Amino acid sequence: MEREEIIVNLKLLESVQKMQKLTTRDVFLNIEPESLIPECFRRWKRQDGRDNTIKKINEIVNCSIVLVEQKDTAIKDYLVKSSSGIANLKETYAACKQTCARIDMILDKIKSIEDKDVIKEAIKECLTDTKQACTKSNKIKTVE
Repeated sequence: MEREEIIVNLKLLESVQKMQKLTTRDVFLNIEPESLIPECFRRWKRQDGRDNTIKKINEIVNCSIVLVEQKDTAIKDYLVKSSSGIANLKETYAACKQTCARIDMILDKIKSIEDKDVIKEAIKECLTDTKQACTKSNKIKTVE
């Protein structure tokens, strides 16, 4: 998956509202449009259902994580922002426990990326504080 495709899809995921569903038949995700034809018939004809949606979102998130691990900070921002729309999808499919569990796994992947940065920052801050404390301690000993 190309970087630009990932960004477009993450931005779309960010904009998903509760009770909206996605179409996944193309390279890019899209929000299911309103129509006179019932949604279930349109989705059946396209052979596009929640299983395809979850698989496509999982693929996008996995590709994003690979780029984040390659130090692509812009992708990380898009990925983190997309979690709100993904959480809205979870509410859309709240009646299906399996779908909710699969969405939870995707959200956990995104959260783990966020948590890694929090942990790295805490370690960095702790090391800085320790270094400053050691420096002050050495200064005090030399003064005495």
